[in-house]
Parts: sequence; C-alpha cells; structure tokens
Amino acid sequence: MAGLNVTVNRIYSLLKRTLSNVYNEYEKIPVVKHEDIYIVCSVPVIRLENRLFSGDAKFFDAKYSFRVRLLAQPDTNPLLLYRMLDEQVLGAVSAEGFEITGAEIKAPYQDNGLKRIVLECTAEISGRTEVSYGA
Repeated sequence: MAGLNVTVNRIYSLLKRTLSNVYNEYEKIPVVKHEDIYIVCSVPVIRLENRLFSGDAKFFDAKYSFRVRLLAQPDTNPLLLYRMLDEQVLGAVSAEGFEITGAEIKAPYQDNGLKRIVLECTAEISGRTEVSYGA
C-alpha cells in the first residue's frame, strides 16, 4: 500500500539518492560543518482530490507542494544553484515519475544568520496515492 507517508518519504529518498547533502527540514542540520552546497527539503502541503475506488483500495489524485532550499557559501555563483535545482532536484523528481505542474523559484538571497546564499523553490507535483483509513 502506498500511503501518504510512503509518498513523502519517496520524495526525500529520491533526492538523497542523487545528492549527498540533502536534509529533511526536521533533521538537525550541521550548518557549520558544510563547506559545500546542501539542500533542505520539505512537503508543506498535500492535497487529495478525485477519490477513486479499485476493489478495496481508495486512491486519490494527490498534489504535493514540494519546497527545497539550496544553501551555499556566500561567494558561490548563483547560476550554479539554478543549475543544481534544474538538473539534480527538479530533474530527479521528474525522472521518478512525478509530474511537475508548476514551480515558484525565488531570486537567490543572502541569509546573514546562516552566512549562506539561498535559492528557494516551491514546486507543485502530482501523482496518485492510495490512502487507508483506520477501521
């Protein structure tokens, strides 16, 4: 059964397979130790629509709001962050079978508290998920 937790973990796992410095937003992130680019990801919104039945299973068309922040040293060229976002993040999500239906990519900004340049993207992705309810 592919429930919501399985799908959310699948999104995190696919990025961790292709990139070494990927963190869930709830993990402790050793910011001081990072000299390279690292990524913090989350799934802040899940929308279920169009309930479908197949035998005993209940399926929904699921839309996920997938947020990633790429963080790098302040002297990093922002174009490198855009390229990583395009090829290694959004490309990995698409290759895994999710459909990207939209994305909002903010201009890179300097986070003075973290001493990092940050590129943030919130992408809308869709898929189908099976959901079960407790008896």
